Amino acid sequence: MKKMFLVLATMLFATGLSVIISNANHFYAQQRGCCVQRDPRTGQWYRNGLNFRQCQDLNLRLDGRQDNLFNPTGSVWWNVNC
Repeated sequence: MKKMFLVLATMLFATGLSVIISNANHFYAQQRGCCVQRDPRTGQWYRNGLNFRQCQDLNLRLDGRQDNLFNPTGSVWWNVNC
């Protein structure tokens, strides 16, 4: 019985840890970085000064649901390195 409890507890811990780690990636990306937008004439990226939520909304409006905000595709991108 003790072995079964230990195995179950280990499995629950591993599952919980993996969920925390996978969600932490997006959490920390939201906390640091900046919203950048592509100039349609030149194709150059520039900072637009929006926070993460505003950047998500702009990305949804301009690029639609299929675009990933964390990849530099489309018109809007959340750059975690600025």
